[in-house]
Amino acid sequence: MAAQSPRKPFDVKREITASVAANQKEWAYDRGKTVGGSEVFRCHRWCFFKKRMPDRAETPDDPDDISWGTAERGNVMEAWAVEQLRKTLGDEACRYMGDDQVTLIDKEAPLSSTSDGLIIDQPRDFLSNYGVPDLGRDVNDIAAEIKTFDPRSGDLKTEARPRNVGQNIVQMGLYQRETNHQPYWGLLMYFNPANLQDIRPFPVPYDDAVYKNAQRRATEVFDLTKQAKDFRPEGKYTNQCAHCEFTQVCHETDMEMYPDAIIPLADIDPLQVAELEGLARSVAKARATKRAADKEDEQKSEELRFMLMELGTNRLGDMKKLGWSVNLRKQAGKQRIDQQALKDDGLYEKYLITGNDFFVMTVKADDAEK
Repeated sequence: MAAQSPRKPFDVKREITASVAANQKEWAYDRGKTVGGSEVFRCHRWCFFKKRMPDRAETPDDPDDISWGTAERGNVMEAWAVEQLRKTLGDEACRYMGDDQVTLIDKEAPLSSTSDGLIIDQPRDFLSNYGVPDLGRDVNDIAAEIKTFDPRSGDLKTEARPRNVGQNIVQMGLYQRETNHQPYWGLLMYFNPANLQDIRPFPVPYDDAVYKNAQRRATEVFDLTKQAKDFRPEGKYTNQCAHCEFTQVCHETDMEMYPDAIIPLADIDPLQVAELEGLARSVAKARATKRAADKEDEQKSEELRFMLMELGTNRLGDMKKLGWSVNLRKQAGKQRIDQQALKDDGLYEKYLITGNDFFVMTVKADDAEK
């Protein structure tokens, strides 16, 4: 007879998740008191909420949406990459890496960074394989930053992600100010966990203007005279909203900012009027172009569909051989709620809910259709 197991049936996801949660890295300083290099060039309003209103973070309906997976993936890959760098360059060249990582804090602004490390004492041609034939000094320190990426994202073909470039520049600036090292070049290294040979390195030159911008942004976040409305929701321009934990309070902020007034054009700075006009004409033009393109797509698509049906085929062409193909298929109709039946049964109003208010902006320009 088999011996009784001393534990409950094994749930690999639950128990590994619990293990990761129980072994989170402990930070020697309060990360809520500074803006990190990986945060400072994210959405400015998100950064404000993260540091000043963390209690307004939303808990998703599905606990799996609180994903530690990508962060832990980064930790695992960082340890592996550091090991390879030490084997390749030698321990002496690899400073502040792995267990020797340090957190640097700017003395002038609430800005900090825990860099992945520094590659020290390298020759002028150290980055020559990546388009930098001469680093400008006989001996160079290089700020190293290790990232993982999903190849399905489609980027990282010709350039690094702007936010990561900013982070690397912040790291260089902090090394310059807080240590004896003076890195003026960084190296962003992206690793594909699905294929460890897929490594995409990008050199990053130091830019003091970018560093000073990071100082300004970090200082503004902790400026007690500022409120959420003083920060632009930059995530809307960079598709960060889908993964943001502050969407509701951000939406509330936008609604509170609604200007329930009309200001005469003559009372607005002429430079702002010119900027507003340029934006309005651009938006009107883009919308008109999209409408025209949608209409043409609809017309041409219908013409193509009828031609296939008249020919009696649902497939034509060959993408590999000819460079084009058409595939027509029937698809089952989607199920939907019969709203009229609900109304007839008196149930419609019972289950009717009202969503958040939203903005509708009408933009017109006399040259939009040209």
